[in-house]
Amino acid sequence: MRSGCLLILFRTTGANYTFEFDAVHEVPNATFPFIVKDSNGEEDLLWLNEGAICVYPYVNESYWTSHHHWVGTIAGKHFNSFLSWVNKTNATDNTYQLWDVSQKWGDPIIVPSSTCSDFAFWAMDALESTFHPII
Repeated sequence: MRSGCLLILFRTTGANYTFEFDAVHEVPNATFPFIVKDSNGEEDLLWLNEGAICVYPYVNESYWTSHHHWVGTIAGKHFNSFLSWVNKTNATDNTYQLWDVSQKWGDPIIVPSSTCSDFAFWAMDALESTFHPII
């Protein structure tokens, strides 16, 4: 699996932004729960699987080194609407899930994955279908 993000470049100002979805407590901690004991000695599961959309006012060229693809142009007002979508998505879809979950291979997915690569597709879908056809 590869990492995925959305890089937005502003032609008029030269500003660059990275939008990515990541596990808040690191991917390994979001992948498997921990067995912990509470104050009564009872065992419980602690799952640190929170996810968040992170926005950076730059592109980390040492990390995002390849597979940059220009996919289109949107107007500034559509970018502003996209920021509203990012805020809403960050508040409602905030679980990092590394794998699709099903009863067995080939069965319907019970819990879909929710990773950085999934976010890149969600963001492109939001831009294309909700805000403006990408030119």
